[in-house]
Amino acid sequence: MNADLHTDLANKEEREKITLAGRKVKTGAEAITNPNEGGINNTFKEGLFAVDKAKSADAKG
Repeated sequence: MNADLHTDLANKEEREKITLAGRKVKTGAEAITNPNEGGINNTFKEGLFAVDKAKSADAKG
């Protein structure tokens, strides 16, 4: 999700929140449609871990 294109009037902090929310929604949808052996809940937790890791990488530069 490219929050910069969809939120021209929001400041950078708000765009980052919108981007993070989009990643979480995408993770939830993927967990429901393609659960791994651990089930939907574990798939969602794994996806959130990946989202947090991506957020950290974005913050570093």
